[in-house]
Amino acid sequence: MKKFGGGVLLVLNALLAMIIIFAPSQILSLATTNVLYVDPSNVNACTIKVTDCGTSVKPFTTIGDAIAAAMQGSTSELSTNYNWVVLVNPVQSYVGTQNIGINVQLAKGSSIELRSMTATTVTIDCQGSGYFMNIRSTSHFKMNNFLVKNCNANIGGAMSIVQSSATLTNCNFFNNQAAIGGALYIDSCKSVIISATKFDKNIAYERGSAFDVNNSPEVELFNVEFAGKTFSCRQSSVVADTIISAENAGVKCDDQCSFSKGGTVICHRTVDNIIGDILIQYPFCLPSRNSLNCETRCQSTTDSCLSCDACPCFMSGAFVTTAVGSCTKSRFVTPTINLDDLLPGITDKVTIDIVAYVKVPKSGYYSYSTHSTHLGISLQMDSRTMLLSAYQRELWSSNRTIYLEQKHPHALSFRLTSPATFVALKRSFSFSFDNGQGIEMFYSRSICGDGIFHKDMTDCDHDKHIVPASGNIVCGDNICNEDNPNDCFQDCYSHITPICDARKVPKNHIAPGFITQDDTLGAIIDNQMIWHLPGSEHMTTAIDIVSGEHAQKPIFYFGYCSDSDINLVQDVYRGSVYELPKELAGKMLPQCSFDTSTTTHSSVTEMKESKTKKSMSSYSGSIGGSYDGVGAEVNAAYSKDQSITQTNSKSDSSTSTIFVTEVACNVSTVELVEIVFHPTFLKDVKKCKSVNDMVGVIEKYGTHYIKSGVLGGKLTQSTITSEVMTSSEQEADWSESSKRSMGASIKTPVLQGGASNSDTSDSTLSGKQQDEKMAKSERTSIVTLGGSPGSYAPGSSSQGEMFQKWASSIDLNPAVISQDLYPIRDIIPSTWMTSVVGKNVQSLWKDAETIYYDRNLFNDRSLAKKQEIKYMMLIYTTPYTAEYLPQITIKWTDVKNKPKESKIDPYFKRRKDANSWYPSYVMDLNYVVPSANDKCWTIPTAFPSYYKLTDTSQQYCQYSRKSILSPLRFDFVLDADFLTSITRPVITVTDVPLAIDPTFSIVRFESSEGIIFDKNGGYKPFAKTYVTTAVSHLFGPHLVGPLDTYLRTPSTPASALRNGLANFYKPQEYSTIKDTIQILYTNPSATEATLGEHQFVWEVNNEHRYTYGYFSHPYTTGTPTYRYKNIYQIGSTARVDWALSMEPQPSISSWKRKARYHHTAMNFYAEFTPTISGSSMNMKIESMDPNRFEWLYTRNYVREREIMYD
Repeated sequence: MKKFGGGVLLVLNALLAMIIIFAPSQILSLATTNVLYVDPSNVNACTIKVTDCGTSVKPFTTIGDAIAAAMQGSTSELSTNYNWVVLVNPVQSYVGTQNIGINVQLAKGSSIELRSMTATTVTIDCQGSGYFMNIRSTSHFKMNNFLVKNCNANIGGAMSIVQSSATLTNCNFFNNQAAIGGALYIDSCKSVIISATKFDKNIAYERGSAFDVNNSPEVELFNVEFAGKTFSCRQSSVVADTIISAENAGVKCDDQCSFSKGGTVICHRTVDNIIGDILIQYPFCLPSRNSLNCETRCQSTTDSCLSCDACPCFMSGAFVTTAVGSCTKSRFVTPTINLDDLLPGITDKVTIDIVAYVKVPKSGYYSYSTHSTHLGISLQMDSRTMLLSAYQRELWSSNRTIYLEQKHPHALSFRLTSPATFVALKRSFSFSFDNGQGIEMFYSRSICGDGIFHKDMTDCDHDKHIVPASGNIVCGDNICNEDNPNDCFQDCYSHITPICDARKVPKNHIAPGFITQDDTLGAIIDNQMIWHLPGSEHMTTAIDIVSGEHAQKPIFYFGYCSDSDINLVQDVYRGSVYELPKELAGKMLPQCSFDTSTTTHSSVTEMKESKTKKSMSSYSGSIGGSYDGVGAEVNAAYSKDQSITQTNSKSDSSTSTIFVTEVACNVSTVELVEIVFHPTFLKDVKKCKSVNDMVGVIEKYGTHYIKSGVLGGKLTQSTITSEVMTSSEQEADWSESSKRSMGASIKTPVLQGGASNSDTSDSTLSGKQQDEKMAKSERTSIVTLGGSPGSYAPGSSSQGEMFQKWASSIDLNPAVISQDLYPIRDIIPSTWMTSVVGKNVQSLWKDAETIYYDRNLFNDRSLAKKQEIKYMMLIYTTPYTAEYLPQITIKWTDVKNKPKESKIDPYFKRRKDANSWYPSYVMDLNYVVPSANDKCWTIPTAFPSYYKLTDTSQQYCQYSRKSILSPLRFDFVLDADFLTSITRPVITVTDVPLAIDPTFSIVRFESSEGIIFDKNGGYKPFAKTYVTTAVSHLFGPHLVGPLDTYLRTPSTPASALRNGLANFYKPQEYSTIKDTIQILYTNPSATEATLGEHQFVWEVNNEHRYTYGYFSHPYTTGTPTYRYKNIYQIGSTARVDWALSMEPQPSISSWKRKARYHHTAMNFYAEFTPTISGSSMNMKIESMDPNRFEWLYTRNYVREREIMYD
């Protein structure tokens, strides 16, 4: 650096010394005094924004601008160690935001003085809206001839002076208030001089009405007047020359305060007396919170929120309470939690409580640090213990993280403790968020809208359901303070998957996307860029099993939050390295080879079921276990898939065979190894208040997630023909034709007619044969997965080169072309509860999923016009109270020797009202009928002229089915007849309790054939014929024995008999009085035997009863006959409504039975002549009549997919 000569420096110093007044924004001078002017009455008055403002000609308008200008100047290297004088014109009271709330902090060595331009006092009126001035870290502050009134603050109502030196002369502090230091707060100051100053009507809620001095070794008072209470002193030295005070004036001193007056020490650790007119209080303890003065209302003149819960307040910082033993020493609010040398010199037990509320700018993880010396620590956030170190430690440091939400403030509380010791210890404590930008810490009490609810206080209703200031952990209070977020989904849904910052780039790498040159430098840069594995983002979205497509919104969250734990996959063939999120595992596949495959289906339903089975094969082992709607799930699966719907649109009743041809390229495989739900999904689930709300979530997020998948590209086309496949050679020719059609189709987006096929060496079909097959079939458009979007769009510009363009883009745009699907319902924790009482999220999801499937049931056009293959199934069981609903699978072989599988899923739902459903039907043998929901009707009897034998009409009811009595009749439809199987069908029955052994009968009316089997799939013995009977019964008016005189009574109404019977028999005899129906059969050898019987015990009430029988008798060649016989003890109207006989036919089949039936309508009642003691009726047995499909009626008669209202 070049040095100046001595003469030059002398001239420069002389020139600088001549400049007295300068424009503060230009920093023109290094003079010892810099003067700024404030005069709002001057017509040229200006603000700090004006360049040369602050001179006597152009003074500042406000004191705040003048102080700001001085502070700007004090930061310059040229202005260090020089004084500032602010001359204020006392023309009016200074009010408003630019004249109060002023913070002063000058560079080291600089000082500032505020004084009046004239002898008149300058008046500062805060108007109850804050403090006048805070002075911090300033070498010296002076104020002369000022009146400061009507100010308030937490600490230092009018002014606070911290870590500075100050002189106040000829000032007056009037009607100011604070918790500590009604007018002034003095802390850690080297020297403070207060001279010729008056303190009048200032209020401190805790201590120091005039001022509070703390940790300041030299405070001097000269001719100071106290109109009321005086000051408080802690760890400081106060020297008074002359004090003028009222009779009730008093000084509060702690045991480390020294207060002397006129050279005599009158307040120290050993003196407790009254000297002159100054009341000395030693030691002092603050009164308890909510003392008698507070009561239930805030006394505004004596209380604050620091001493009284009823007083409202809102202050930045944290509320601190210090106590020694049982004596509360201080209550104050500190802007930051950084407390050094707490309660010095104290050897007694120390307790420090800190309370604050924290608001964060956005939800996420926040790290925080705590440091302490000689203290035990307990930290709670929202009533949850986050840190606990009960023992005093010499040094303690902790760094932790916590997830905080933006939507509400969080209650933060500390308790610091130190036991009694023999020596005084230095105690300190600090707490801070490591990145505190945007984090607001405050203390609030009883402020409506602050988001904090204080129990038993006068908070508004708006805050009642937001944040409790304290109390027990309660699920449902909108505060996540549970240890495990999954234990309270309602409160903690946003904590389950915290959102991290934008994706971090792995260490030693750069963000991808830069354009590089094809040279060495470009290669080096390329090697530092790590890309995501193409297509891996598809794993974040689930699949809607109905459409087979990805859902609208992602259900999983891949955050890429870590920059150290990198999950890489190497593609050796392509020379690339890709990054996977931690939630996925994967590998690259070898060079893509295009494989063509063709599958054959006899219907669109079979095609759909094959697709379902393939995508859910890994999950199939547990299907049907805990979810009642599996049948609906299978039916709705892929019902709106693009390839299925295209094929279905081209299918009709003449469709016999469907060929599906695919061309696929596999690029990579991925597997989901960790479940991390997307925050948006969790938020939408939390909003659900009904099953319909959850249906909306399913429509948005899908039904099944991809557990593992293959990424690549695939083209699919279906060929539909009405030609029946009679041989494997014929089917092979059609498969070859389909592949050849596919080869032509991938050159154009939509098939176009008119083209002819020439012979080719790579096909066994001639061109003419190919043309013939194309004429006999229809083809769908190409369905594309993966590759460049729009490759096969109708308006594509790549005519003739579509396949090449698509194939070359698969690497960068792969799709999931093969997948293992698992239901989302299985990964939803059962602990997640909804706002719906008694419903967890998983059960609400299952109910909604069932409704969603019901709305999307599949209608196969290729089967629509075919004759329905109807079946009836009877399930007969012995009395048992367990609830169950069996699932049946039948594997068989069709006439083409192809394996088939038919599923019978007795699934049906009852709608309770417009928005809810009853549970699925279950077996319940304790079912009580009738009920108010029964549907009943009246039917005339067949012999109305016999009024003494029977009523002229009888009532029958279809009972509401909230549960099921045995037997259950279930009607269903299949798209293929398993009774035509060329092999013995293999039957599997699931979901039947071990304790019972039901029998299943399945009958097809059209062929009068059926099967009988047990729960193990075993066929019933062919040596027996099995007969099911349905009987209805009503006691009276058919009479016997003791009441036969009734027959001679001219016209007594039949209904009157019942009352007579009730009077005739004694109640204790009822159980011994029975009427019986016997079922008799005669074998072909004319030998009659009793097959079984039904007994009815007398009951007084007129109840129409039903019962069922399941009997068997040895099978012999020939046709048996059946009849039933009524044996009366009282008299009954009773009959066999119907009977079903399942006879072996050993000459035709070893497993199939002949089904024959009887119905009461087949009898000729005009010939029915009952005797006094009984009657009998022959039962005509015939082959099944398809037109009488519903004649074999049971009260549990339900149809496939039935939905009914109670």
